[in-house]
Amino acid sequence: FIQSPRTASDLLCTGLLGEDHFLNLIETDVRVMRCAFENRHVHAVVVRKNQGRESGASQPHVHQQIIGSRRPQPAVIQEAEAYRADPSLFSELLDLFERLNLIIDNDNGVVTYASPIGAFPRSYDVIMPEHRGMLTDLSGPQLEEFARALYRILRVLGPLPLDYEIHQGHDLPLHAHINARLYPYSNVAGTLNIPSTLLDSAVAIRKALSRA
Repeated sequence: FIQSPRTASDLLCTGLLGEDHFLNLIETDVRVMRCAFENRHVHAVVVRKNQGRESGASQPHVHQQIIGSRRPQPAVIQEAEAYRADPSLFSELLDLFERLNLIIDNDNGVVTYASPIGAFPRSYDVIMPEHRGMLTDLSGPQLEEFARALYRILRVLGPLPLDYEIHQGHDLPLHAHINARLYPYSNVAGTLNIPSTLLDSAVAIRKALSRA
């Protein structure tokens, strides 16, 4: 998918697939998910990707994982429980991130932002705050908007070690977490330590997207 790879990392970089190619990948996820849900034991699905040795990737090619399970994964359960306890959770977070100037893009029902509460200092989220459901529930145009928003972050991050997970459920807004793994973990004992350069990172990504 790239004519002149310069290093091995070029062959592992999802951001080099091209935007339409990545949309095809997410559309394939939806088809596989529909097949998975035909199994009566599968009630939840997480779509996951890791890139680079630092993120634990072991496959020497671009790949993605679709994980089906009887019940949601622990992180998704925690998110759903928090959202049920406070239905305004995501809207309040988005309002806060808007005030902090961490919003990268907000278009056609999809919001992208640099996350100060992510698992890693360079974490980004793509969320459809009004869509509570699965990838399989999206219309064609909605799926395209979500996929392209996710891809734009991956394209800017390029060959950096990273992972992303798409979290979905009928009682949870559809969203994806993207973690750049090149940077060390900085949250200690649950204490929020916002990296001093996080705002600069959000601004840099907005500029990169506008240039593209």
